[in-house]
Amino acid sequence: MPLFFLLTSAFNVPPVEVTEHFTSIPLSYQVQVLQTEQDISFQEALSAAEKGLFSTPSVGLVFPGGPHYYWAQFNVKNQTTVTKSIFIEVRNAHLNHLEVFEYTGNGFDYASLGKTGDYLNFDSRPINYRFFAFETKLMPGEMRSFLLHTDKFNESIKFPIAIHTGEGFFSTLSNESALLGGYFGIYSLVVLLLLIIVLSKPSLLNISLLFYVVGFSLLAYSNSGMGFQHSWPNMAVFNSLSRSIFASIASVSLMFFAYASLDLNKKRHSTISTFHRIFTLYVFLNALLFIAYYFLVWLQSPYLTHFNVLVLQLPMGAQFFYLMLLSIYLTMTQRKINHLLFLLAISGVALASLVFFFEQIGEPIIDFAQEQIMLGALVFDFAILSSLVGIEFYQIRSRNRSLADSLNKAIVEGAENFLEGQHIERSRLAQQVHDGAGVKLSALQMQLSVLATQDKQQQQKLIQTVSTIAEDIRNYAHNLSPIILEKYGFIDAIEEVVDSLNIEQKALKIIFEHDQSTVHKKNVERELYFICLELINNALKHSEGTEVLIQFTTTSTEWCLQVKDNGEGYDAMMGKNSGIGLQGIHWRLQLLNSQMLTYYKQGIQIHQIKIPYFSDVKA
Repeated sequence: MPLFFLLTSAFNVPPVEVTEHFTSIPLSYQVQVLQTEQDISFQEALSAAEKGLFSTPSVGLVFPGGPHYYWAQFNVKNQTTVTKSIFIEVRNAHLNHLEVFEYTGNGFDYASLGKTGDYLNFDSRPINYRFFAFETKLMPGEMRSFLLHTDKFNESIKFPIAIHTGEGFFSTLSNESALLGGYFGIYSLVVLLLLIIVLSKPSLLNISLLFYVVGFSLLAYSNSGMGFQHSWPNMAVFNSLSRSIFASIASVSLMFFAYASLDLNKKRHSTISTFHRIFTLYVFLNALLFIAYYFLVWLQSPYLTHFNVLVLQLPMGAQFFYLMLLSIYLTMTQRKINHLLFLLAISGVALASLVFFFEQIGEPIIDFAQEQIMLGALVFDFAILSSLVGIEFYQIRSRNRSLADSLNKAIVEGAENFLEGQHIERSRLAQQVHDGAGVKLSALQMQLSVLATQDKQQQQKLIQTVSTIAEDIRNYAHNLSPIILEKYGFIDAIEEVVDSLNIEQKALKIIFEHDQSTVHKKNVERELYFICLELINNALKHSEGTEVLIQFTTTSTEWCLQVKDNGEGYDAMMGKNSGIGLQGIHWRLQLLNSQMLTYYKQGIQIHQIKIPYFSDVKA
């Protein structure tokens, strides 16, 4: 009688029939389950089946928190004429312990397909796979029974079982890995972009979003079974705690991000800001408890009876509900794009959280569909929240660029006005010197020439001294405002300077080469003149050479000035940062949208300037 009952018990659910065209099937009504508060052995589970304690679950292989030991029984029959490799897959990456027994007949002849689980090292898994999978072989026409044993303490649990042939299993593995690789590739790209933004502009908004995206990405990575079990196969405690740690990081980071992105630091939001800070503290403390709970689970602590994990998980759901209400309120009252985008992003995460919540209360959810909803919702969430940071980053860059342009424009305009004023003042001083001191010295020279005196030699000496002073004053007035530059242009003015200097001094020969081109902008011409004078003056004072070559040419787009000397030369960088004269040159060139290239090559010091025709300096 007991043998007969056991035989009928083994077949009281329809077996999975493996036919020629069979590849894969998820099990539902083909499974019966027993829940126990105490762990029992395989033989005790068979005895329970004899007593009819196994039953078909009404909501699928998903169970709310409560009894934490589970036995699932199902049968598989090979209807083909060849031996078939069968893969039993449990689509959950985080079952504490898991073992599958196979047996035939009365159960006295049984074997374990392997004992593994999230609390054991990864190499305990019979197959290197992100979920749990076990392989067995069925002879032609053979039917075999299976008992699956697993546990979860005080938590909801799901262990959807699927049966595959080798073709179905490896095809599913390949397709899902490619899809998951795409998701995690997107997550990695978002993290990289946010890291670049944080390094370029560290702020509460950018840093909190980076931690949020990293936390949720690693949570998804861990939850998918693709991550840390493979990376650290001997760190079961970290594999077990990883999800709660990353969920806590993401949860707390989101509160800081909401504070920054929703402008809760503004005075008009003082009441909301105070409440948000209090709620953030509550989320943070709950996150610590959440991590502590899973640590106690791993330790199998007796204090776990005082905890209910659903109570610890509810604040996460309440957090998204609060953030949705907050963003709805701010969107309706402030009508800002950042509030609307935040609302859309939170709606995506809320959808993923809703799927997770249904799982926690024991509603049947297809594991792969749930996984895709959650991963897809994260892509949507990350994209929207990253756009918030991107918009602010772009706005800041635009404002900074606008301020920089305004500042540069103000500097250029101020410099132009200064140089124009300087030119006017030079002309006024030159006129005063010429008409004042110059005229008086000329009159003094005439008076001395007609002065009756016996000492003709002394008279001539005085006349010569006055003449020299008058000539110096004329040169001074000319340098202040060279009349020839104003009347005849840059070429004639430089030629006059070169001829005069070659007559006055013999130590340095100055050569001026040009193509008779004109400078059709008076201000450009004036600045070129003073730049050229300064470079000649520097060569006279400091080069200790024997020759200076000035070359002025034009192209279809620019004026080109080159001043060379065969002196000792100097460091170009020092030349830019020292000396009032050279600093003045670089300042003038800045107004002309140009720069001076300075280098020393084969005993020649070269100063090269190219000024575009579209110079912003006013004509």
